[in-house]
Amino acid sequence: SPLAHAGLLAFEESLASDLAACVRRSAAGEQGPAAKRARHRGPRCEEEELENLRSFLIECGGEGDSVLAGWSVKLCVRPAGGKVAGDYFLYYSATGRVFRSRAEVARHYKLDVEAGHRAAQEARAAAAEAEAEPHRPQEHPAA
Repeated sequence: SPLAHAGLLAFEESLASDLAACVRRSAAGEQGPAAKRARHRGPRCEEEELENLRSFLIECGGEGDSVLAGWSVKLCVRPAGGKVAGDYFLYYSATGRVFRSRAEVARHYKLDVEAGHRAAQEARAAAAEAEAEPHRPQEHPAA
């Protein structure tokens, strides 16, 4: 139908425009939004994720501090337009082995991954509940 054809043409023009912008940024040495976001997050974000991993391992029944000596975390950026969106972390053991998730690290140490997931889910639910409660101003006694 003519309407469907017009929609397809508009979509193709949008893709071509996005691709052209990406090529221009690349040629100029600029980075796209995902790379800028990762640069903004930087090492502090990776340090925070290492702390999150430590907490997760403790929730799974492990000892976070002793097992994570020498570990590091790297923030990876998926380019825009791929099948899977969003940034992700890679976890590197002291021996150089790469893990793709906190759960994979916990399984490596033969910990209870489900306990860690339950604790994380409970924490998210508590945070959502606290956020949903209306803020009540404190009453001040009259002077």
